[in-house]
Amino acid sequence: VLVGARMRAAYEAARTACPRTRYYDTAAACAEEIQTLLNAGDVVYLKASRGVGLETVMAAWPEENA
Repeated sequence: VLVGARMRAAYEAARTACPRTRYYDTAAACAEEIQTLLNAGDVVYLKASRGVGLETVMAAWPEENA
């Protein structure tokens, strides 16, 4: 999952090799859909600059899954 305008080119390059790659313009858009992409036991690593706002993605997860 790639988020933000600066990651658009990386998404375009990655999706050929990994069709499951997803891109979202904003962290809020990612937060709305991310839970539908995950399965029990999945590990998620969030890495971004503070400007991207990925903390909104983490805040959207239910407490029991955090």
